[in-house]
Amino acid sequence: PPLSLLASAVTSGGFALSLCGAHTSTAAPVFGYSWALLAAHDAAHVLAARAGGLQLAAPIVLPAASLGGFGSHMPFSSFAANRSVLAEVSLAGPVVGGAASLASFFLGLAMTAAASEAELASFPKLPLDTLHASLLACFSTEVLLPHTAAMDAVRLGLELPPDQLPLHPLAVAGFVGMLCNSLALVPCGRLDGGRAATACFGRRGGSLFGGCSLIVLAIATLASGDPTLLGSWFLLVLPLLRQAEAPSVDEVTPPPPRYVNVFIGALAIAVLCIWPAPYPSTAELDVADIFAMSGIQL
Repeated sequence: PPLSLLASAVTSGGFALSLCGAHTSTAAPVFGYSWALLAAHDAAHVLAARAGGLQLAAPIVLPAASLGGFGSHMPFSSFAANRSVLAEVSLAGPVVGGAASLASFFLGLAMTAAASEAELASFPKLPLDTLHASLLACFSTEVLLPHTAAMDAVRLGLELPPDQLPLHPLAVAGFVGMLCNSLALVPCGRLDGGRAATACFGRRGGSLFGGCSLIVLAIATLASGDPTLLGSWFLLVLPLLRQAEAPSVDEVTPPPPRYVNVFIGALAIAVLCIWPAPYPSTAELDVADIFAMSGIQL
C-alpha cells in the first residue's frame, strides 16, 4: 500500500500538471479534489464495514498515467457475515464516491460556464480524447456548457488546439472520479461490482455477470477513440478479475431487494460513464465547428 500510494500521488500530480501548462497553481485544486473524492469512496467502505462487522485491509491505490489514478481497492481481512453485509460494503464506496463525483462534475461545469475570460485562461485544459471516454460526460458538457465569447477569446488568445477544453478543476476531478467509481462497479472478480453481483445474485449469477461485463468492456475498448485508458485499467486490475471474493459465512440467505435495485441502478449509470462517445476526428473540424457545441461534437 505505501508504494501504491506513492505511485498514485506521482501519477495524479503529473496528470494535473499536464493539464495546467503554465498555470501550475490550478494543478493543486485538481490534485486535492481528486484525492478528496477518493477518500469519500474509501470512507464509505470503512463505515459500512464497521456497521457490518467486516474487517478491511489497507486500501491499494491504483496509479494511472493517463488519468492520474484508477481509484483504490480495499481487500477484506475477514469473512462477511452474510450476503447483505457483502452487498452493503461493496456498494457503499461506488455509490457514495460516484454520487460525489457526479455532483462535483456538474458543479464544475456550472462554474466553468460562469467563469470570466481570465479564469478560463487559467483552468486546466482537458483533451477531448480523454473527455470522450465517457458518453455521459460528453452529453452533459454539450448540454450544460454553453458557447461563450469568453471561451472563444481564451482559445484564440492562448492558441489552444481544437482538441482541448478549459474546465474548472472541480469538473476535471469529478470527471476522473466518475470514471474511477464506474470502473470499480464492473461486476467481475473482487472488484466492488463483482462483490456486489455475487452478493445480489449468488456465485453462479455473479459469474455470469462477470463474463458478460468483460465482453461489454472489450467492445467499449475497441469502440473508444483512445483504447489505452480502458486497456491499461484492465491490465492493472487483472489479478482482481481472476477469482471471486471469499465466501460469506451465510451464502444462502439473499440480501433484501433494495440492494439489487441500487446495484442495477448504479451499474446503469456506470455504463453511461465509461461507454465511449464517438466523434469526428479533429482533422475534419475547425475551432468554430468544435466550439459551436461547447467544444464537443458528438
